[in-house]
Amino acid sequence: DPGALGPVLETMVFAEIEKTLPYLAKRWRLYHWRMTSREIDLVAEAPGMRLALIEVKAGATAHEEDFRHIDWFLDEGPGRRYRGVGFVIHLGDQVLSFGPNRIALPMSALWSYR
Repeated sequence: DPGALGPVLETMVFAEIEKTLPYLAKRWRLYHWRMTSREIDLVAEAPGMRLALIEVKAGATAHEEDFRHIDWFLDEGPGRRYRGVGFVIHLGDQVLSFGPNRIALPMSALWSYR
């Protein structure tokens, strides 16, 4: 089922991030957020009103439009009172910048330190 890859990757990213939480100095909480027409795959909340919003894509690269829900969440949605950074995690091998606080990372960055 080709449609199953996305949810499997989202679960994998959630698990990889979750297992790092005990080693962090600050207490982060992880959530999945969904509204009728919008979804954030992973919302990581830190003390001090800080958020890391993560979208997981099954493609080999990221695109500007992959940040649309993240941008809405931080600018107009429930995260507007927070300081936030948006990440798109993809299956490619490049780190890409999409402007301030918008970064695309290869999935391998979750377990690689290159």
